[in-house]
Amino acid sequence: MGGHVVLARVNNGGSLILGDDSVVDVNVSYIPTGYYTYNALLMADGEGTSIENKGDITSHGVYSVIRADNGSEVSNSGDILVYATSSNSSEDRAAITRASGEGSAVHNKAGGDITLISDQTPQGSGGIEVYPLKWYTHTFYAMMASDYGDVVNDEGATIHLQGAGVYGVTASRGKALNEGNIYLDGLVPTLDDENNITSTSYWQPSSLYLTSSGMVAGSTDADGDATAINTGNITVNNAGFGMMALNGGTGFGMMALNGVAAPP
Repeated sequence: MGGHVVLARVNNGGSLILGDDSVVDVNVSYIPTGYYTYNALLMADGEGTSIENKGDITSHGVYSVIRADNGSEVSNSGDILVYATSSNSSEDRAAITRASGEGSAVHNKAGGDITLISDQTPQGSGGIEVYPLKWYTHTFYAMMASDYGDVVNDEGATIHLQGAGVYGVTASRGKALNEGNIYLDGLVPTLDDENNITSTSYWQPSSLYLTSSGMVAGSTDADGDATAINTGNITVNNAGFGMMALNGGTGFGMMALNGVAAPP
């Protein structure tokens, strides 16, 4: 669980830039094990360390793409596309980008796009406390702060979410800020062999907090301590929440929350 492949690990104040013409294509194959790792494709660790993606990263299957730890900063001004498609693993929850630890930050910068498409639905599983939905697998986060990190969807940046159990700018412990645009369609897609959406259907969540949401603050358990602030725009189509505050979470909406159509 979690994945073991790391393309680049940067520390000790180093920096890495993936240029405009860079292309990274990932094909994920899960082998069920009893272990969980917190690796990502690109990892930064420590103060003064940075990673910036300006190119295209596509993951066919669930994988964590960028992670910042212990005061490092990572950013995306390119395109990140993740197909969180069904696998042979019962445990595949993931944060596509994550900031962990005080001073750590992830920015989806102006011109950057993070697209997350899932054809799965949340399922009860063992508890992993760093995630807002602690007890559920098949749940995916475009941006997530834990252990008092910060995640920011900057003005001019975009997040697209499609499916059930998908969440945009989130924090279990830390700060989540949206200054850009988040587009959410909570209907579950059916994908063909080339990952084109051929149809969609509504999934009825057993608990409201399983509903897809543009922003999330806090935890389904008592250990949440997070703030979500929206100064940008969140548009919800068909099903989903604009913002959701869980235990220990506080949400502030200062700009537009747009709802289009209702679930069947």
